[in-house]
Amino acid sequence: MLRLSIQSKDISSFNTQKLALIFGTIMPLSWSLFSCPNVALAQETGNSNYLKQEVADVAKNIIYVNPHQGNDDAVGNRNSPLKTITQALRIAPTNTVISLVSGTYSEETGETFPLIMRKNITLQGTVESQGSNILVKGGGDFISPTGAGQNVAIALIRDAGTITGITVTNPNRRGHGIWIESANPTITSSSLIGNGNTGISVNGKSQPTIEDNYFFNNLGNGLLVYGSSHPQVKNNLFERTGFGVGIVKNAAVTLQGNSFKGNRIGVIFEGNSQGVLRDNKILGSQEYGLVAIANSRVDLGTNEQSGGNVFRGSGKFDIQNITKNSIVAVGTEVYGATSGTIDFEGNTNSLVAINSTVTREPEPENSSLRDQPLTPLPARPTNNDLPQRRTASSSAITSSETLPLPPSITNPNSLANENNLARNDNGNAIANVTPRPLDNGTKELVFSAPTSDVIENNATANVISFVSPVATIKYRVLVETANSSQQSQVRSLYPDAFRTVYQGKTMLQVGAFSQRSKAETASRSLVNMGLNPYILE
Repeated sequence: MLRLSIQSKDISSFNTQKLALIFGTIMPLSWSLFSCPNVALAQETGNSNYLKQEVADVAKNIIYVNPHQGNDDAVGNRNSPLKTITQALRIAPTNTVISLVSGTYSEETGETFPLIMRKNITLQGTVESQGSNILVKGGGDFISPTGAGQNVAIALIRDAGTITGITVTNPNRRGHGIWIESANPTITSSSLIGNGNTGISVNGKSQPTIEDNYFFNNLGNGLLVYGSSHPQVKNNLFERTGFGVGIVKNAAVTLQGNSFKGNRIGVIFEGNSQGVLRDNKILGSQEYGLVAIANSRVDLGTNEQSGGNVFRGSGKFDIQNITKNSIVAVGTEVYGATSGTIDFEGNTNSLVAINSTVTREPEPENSSLRDQPLTPLPARPTNNDLPQRRTASSSAITSSETLPLPPSITNPNSLANENNLARNDNGNAIANVTPRPLDNGTKELVFSAPTSDVIENNATANVISFVSPVATIKYRVLVETANSSQQSQVRSLYPDAFRTVYQGKTMLQVGAFSQRSKAETASRSLVNMGLNPYILE
């Protein structure tokens, strides 16, 4: 056995540094190797396991990110994580998993927004709690080929992969949490909370899967589907937002197994959009459970496959159909008032051109929505209410970065005004300027609900209109159109829009209103098209 022998008389010849070297390095080495072979074996085994884990992480293309202890000059492994998602996305090869630890990822921690995801990269947090302790907060300018300039937290483009187990908040005015542009990603087990405009915006020709997410307190839309997109939207909760889901232009959507609670409007179809709804619960909407306008088409259940949807407790109508198309609703339970043509008996065929048959989990025998007792509607929330679905501890997020409290909705009219704040595409407030005099300045065009509150349309074949001689016009809504394509886009929603000149620019006037909240609602529909509207007072 190797032994180290130092006589007391020789100690004086050793300085402190040499003694530290000997006893700090040689002695532990000799002791572990010779005196305690079991300890040496354990140490060797531990190092081996660690190395195996490192090799496995490299093989799997896993990059670790820690906003508290990470360093963007590090290698990004478990023991030496990066600090920002921005850097991880910059260096990640195709098919990489970016693993996030608890905390807030924001400009203050070094992030640069928007975060651009592609190359089949997965952004992974805490799936079990829908990302309640992992917050991505912020937004930046994103130039969309279909929606002009937008303010976006995370943009998924081309071959984008997956987002799972995170919370996304873009508190900026007109801020979008997640923007999908002609891509087919999967967004699952995440939370979209407190976004200035929309939680998730699906654009271009996208076919994403959006499943098991929580949408809460987004000022405009929880989910907005635009262009020619066709998402699969399953088992999500949309709570206390403006429009839970908005489907516009030529988009098509399959909604299955989702819950809508306390939204201003649960689901709204506009333009030439279409959708299939199965097994959804739309409860306690402040105004409408479902609205269909313009030339949209909706399938709530057919003779071949019953709908299984439940509508209840809406402030005005559970279903409002203002189209010429009948809504087939076989097997859909409606407990409140409806308006428009709705076929509960299956006497007409579905006009929806997408596959109306969805795959369902097998139900227990003798199971029926009609036979199951309905739970009481939730009480009106207050400012102190917190999202009920977020159960995991969020201790890693500091008190100064807590998620925004939900607004009071004891006054639905005030919420409607807040939810429809109009902003231009640069995120600036829309200017309020003195309008040019109108020839019919003492009259207002008024339309049947919900278009008076949702989208006011200057006379369309699908909306009964009349002129009120007592209303005073105070607000006009104008919109810039750069080309004939944008003009056609506006007229698809506002057929009687006409040209006018404002500040030397040729614009389209889409409506004139006595109440600012109505003008803001019309303006918001144009903002959702990616256009730049003005409210003239």
